[in-house]
Amino acid sequence: MKRFLIVSLLALLPSAGLAQDRFAVSPTGCVDPGGVITVTGSAIPSAARSEVFLERAGRRTEINVTSQQEGRFKAKLPRRGLGDGQTYNVLWAPPGGAFMDVGDVTICKDTKVSGKQPRASKEVVPAPSGAPEYIVVVPNGQLVAATNAVEGIGATILRTRSLAQFGQTILMVELSGGAGLQDLRDALAGPAPDADADFHHIYGLSEGARLYAATLVGASTGGCNVPRGTRIGLIDSGVNASHPALNGVPVRSYNALSQGEKRLSPDHGTAVAALVAGSGAEVFGFAQGASIFAAEAFGAAKSRTGARLENIAASLDWMTGQGVRYVNMSMSGPPNRAFDGLLRSSARKGALLVAAAGNEGTNSVRFPAGSNYTVAVTAVDAKGRSYRKANSGKHIDVAAPGVDLYVAGSSGAGYKSGTSYAAPIALARLAQAGVRSKDQATRFISKNAADLGPSGRDAKYGYGLIKFSNCF
Repeated sequence: MKRFLIVSLLALLPSAGLAQDRFAVSPTGCVDPGGVITVTGSAIPSAARSEVFLERAGRRTEINVTSQQEGRFKAKLPRRGLGDGQTYNVLWAPPGGAFMDVGDVTICKDTKVSGKQPRASKEVVPAPSGAPEYIVVVPNGQLVAATNAVEGIGATILRTRSLAQFGQTILMVELSGGAGLQDLRDALAGPAPDADADFHHIYGLSEGARLYAATLVGASTGGCNVPRGTRIGLIDSGVNASHPALNGVPVRSYNALSQGEKRLSPDHGTAVAALVAGSGAEVFGFAQGASIFAAEAFGAAKSRTGARLENIAASLDWMTGQGVRYVNMSMSGPPNRAFDGLLRSSARKGALLVAAAGNEGTNSVRFPAGSNYTVAVTAVDAKGRSYRKANSGKHIDVAAPGVDLYVAGSSGAGYKSGTSYAAPIALARLAQAGVRSKDQATRFISKNAADLGPSGRDAKYGYGLIKFSNCF
């Protein structure tokens, strides 16, 4: 009886053979993505299918077991998401057992991936190959891990740009083979959890003497003022600081353009700057006394015209270092996770961000106006009617004059329409009131705007038309 109990207890102990079993992974050379590996070992059962993962730098990728018999199984590698020339540990677990390292596999450098990158759309910066360029915004403390993760999936880091004020770095990345945005995000999720990755989007300008604007919003026909020295930032084209409408206005400029980009006409930026702080007889500003901090972010390269997200990021970072607390963004483009993170960083540093709704005539969310960290401004005409091209949506906060405005150009003046020109007028009112955050702005607008359209806040006008008081 005693002998029977001892034998029974030994039968319940883990198999010494399993713990000491030797495994082998073949082929022993490199394997192409999508290729098959064979793992042999006497502990491999023929019954329930095994679980198998590839592991590198703490990140695991499950692979599919295609066949299994006693002593061996075959598994197929994924076609994308693996780094060229990288070596991965093969982890195997028997049914109900713990994972163990059974060998390694190296991915061939000269891959034979059939998947190809699509061509970059008009709203995306093209990589050297013509494929989409991607952007990764990462805290500096996770930069090394993020770099390793990006390179670990076979991607190429084209260039980097430091955002010193935010404590972040941006990586411009080109993916290879059939890898896509989700592969990039998955690769970063473990080693760099605070990194934001998205397409490297390009944002277009959101672009008239009937001098109705001041009268419509209850301002002086010569404009309004803010405490002298109030710092207002513009992310736009260049600004012609010698324009007569900007005579005496302090303008500090920053060139945020990427290498190889050509400068655009300063028409748009000059018009926006004059709407903020201008002091001309016909072209005047609604925040006179302000100092303008103009970041030139709009350029042209490779048949693409607009503001690259890279340039916008550098502009926001520069303005933070300059102590700018009000930022106007008269631009519009696709929603973008990395852009949203940059806006969050800027808001946390104390900036009030105001953005034009955009002129695509859509009710789909566009950025930066669609971000929770910006005040979204739409445009109306002299009778308070919505601009026919203005975007709408539940994110719209307020309306301001923006149809047939008489605005400054690169040298003279003329009529222009667009939510671009409504945004700086709304920003000027918020600066005049000393509003310092998105939450404060929402409360102020809800109490001080003149309701338009349906009663209460709506998708076309937000809370209504911005109104001024106590001008000069």
